[in-house]
Amino acid sequence: MFAMRPLASHRYPASKYKVLAFTGAPGSFPVRERDVHLHKYLRWSAKINDTVDKVLSDVQRPLLGIHMRNGPDWVSERRTLFDE
Repeated sequence: MFAMRPLASHRYPASKYKVLAFTGAPGSFPVRERDVHLHKYLRWSAKINDTVDKVLSDVQRPLLGIHMRNGPDWVSERRTLFDE
């Protein structure tokens, strides 16, 4: 899976292409019903908000966000969507 990393890093350098990549979901999506009420307490720190504002101000518009699933996660999601 990681064999493509050097090629991708060369072709799409972080200095030109701003990307945040996570190895897993930052939380359940959609949010579990039992947790919805907790969202009213979610507040990002000023540091996080400032960082987000800075990153987004440097990004060309339009902006496209993709949540890509791969490996076992993709297999599981496909099963959920199509086999049930």
